[in-house]
Amino acid sequence: MQKWEYASFFWGGSSELTIRSLEFSHPNIKTAKAIGPEQFWDAIRGLGEDGWEMVAVVDPPELPWQRYFFKRPMAA
Repeated sequence: MQKWEYASFFWGGSSELTIRSLEFSHPNIKTAKAIGPEQFWDAIRGLGEDGWEMVAVVDPPELPWQRYFFKRPMAA
């Protein structure tokens, strides 16, 4: 059975609180990585180049942030 690992890319906030980070489900990958304000597409492209597939986006209309979820097959 295929096993998966997951990543979450959190982007958003307001002028008082800005959050941009990558988080990963497995300890063999850095658990969190800060992302600069101009690095949105670099982060998305980097995940794709590393084999991550976007599977969902949470974009609450009343909140100033989005969260992108990715998965990729775990190496055997």
